[in-house]
Amino acid sequence: MPSTRVASRYSKSLFELARDTEKLEVVYRDISLISRTFAANRNLGLMLLNPVVRYDFKLRILQRVFQKQIGDLTYRFLELLSRKGRAELLPEICTAFTKYYYDQKGLVVAQVTGAVPLDDEIKSQLSEYVRKHTGKEVLLEEKTEDDLIGGFVLRVGDRQLNSSVSGMLRQLKKEFRGK
Repeated sequence: MPSTRVASRYSKSLFELARDTEKLEVVYRDISLISRTFAANRNLGLMLLNPVVRYDFKLRILQRVFQKQIGDLTYRFLELLSRKGRAELLPEICTAFTKYYYDQKGLVVAQVTGAVPLDDEIKSQLSEYVRKHTGKEVLLEEKTEDDLIGGFVLRVGDRQLNSSVSGMLRQLKKEFRGK
């Protein structure tokens, strides 16, 4: 079974258990913390991926990193993953859990990349545009990228709106080559 499907099943089970026991917000905060920790520490993820590292050692590392910072339900879930030899799926499980959480709350993530930081008015307009087209509340994630020259690129799920100068230049280049 592909790892993404397995991760999806584990995350769905955790999500349903957290929802049914009315601990969804606590588990979401824990999962967010775990996700941020993996994003900030590449070596932690590599250690979990290493098949030579025994599950009990992986569990001890996860205990030291997270035990005092996360709730009991999430901690027991980490123990279960380790015992089942599935700890390497933790980053994927966190991503899938977050998606379930956002769907439950009616939220959508919109990523906007600009050449320079966007002002509040532009952010508000982009959020309203996404809200209008998705019917969901928007969590806007912003980053900057010098290569864009100007403008922005908006991504929501698998859709993209490229309104950057570099994107327009690429499009013009394609059109000139085609004629």
